[in-house]
Amino acid sequence: MTSGKIKKCQRCGEEFEQRYGRPAKYCSPRCHNEAQKDKRSDPSVKKGTRQRYGPVKKCVICGESFVAYRSTALVCSRRCSGKYRSEHMDKKALAKKVKEHWLNPANRLKRAKKLKLATLDAVAREICRFRPGCEAAGFHGLQCKGSLQWAHIVGRTYHKVRWDEDNCFLLCSGHHILYTYRHIEWEEFLDQKIGRDKYEELKRRARAEGKVSRIDVYKRLLRRLEELSNESRAEESGWLQPDDGGG
Repeated sequence: MTSGKIKKCQRCGEEFEQRYGRPAKYCSPRCHNEAQKDKRSDPSVKKGTRQRYGPVKKCVICGESFVAYRSTALVCSRRCSGKYRSEHMDKKALAKKVKEHWLNPANRLKRAKKLKLATLDAVAREICRFRPGCEAAGFHGLQCKGSLQWAHIVGRTYHKVRWDEDNCFLLCSGHHILYTYRHIEWEEFLDQKIGRDKYEELKRRARAEGKVSRIDVYKRLLRRLEELSNESRAEESGWLQPDDGGG
């Protein structure tokens, strides 16, 4: 059995034996970690080097000095961070303020340089959900089942009519799956529901030239959603109930 070299730990000063591996400076991983902490906390080491990752600051809570790994750091530990948040921040009030700000359509449009398709789809889907129920109920002997879904007459690949109310149905998941894979039944349903002429008109509009302005579509969808929401609230409150002819 070969004997190793006897070395002296640069951290604690104790002697240790090294039999193999790269030349070691410390007797244990603990001494190695403590030495690295000392290097990072040394204010004399130039900022940006491997030994030091930030300036030395004073904690605003406990007053102790610490190495700031981020330029915006104000506290030295998680405990002080929790105290700072509890004293200086009201998370509920901040979240409420942010939510109210982005609920305003005008504020959302300011940052919407290029709206995502999912954003427009979400508003168009909500508009479609104001319909009373599955529009294919009773067709082809299938009983309605599953959740109500936003279905298209002309596929959503064609953006000219993707968000058009005339180009969508509210179908249950059962009928939606049926018409997705049974094209003959789908054509029969369209002939009875909207007619062949309207279907051909939708296809003509889908193939029209020109680009779609998502901002304009978004504004139109928001206006339509607000109209339907107001009508729904009015019906629930009894404002639009038919007159019974009483005096």
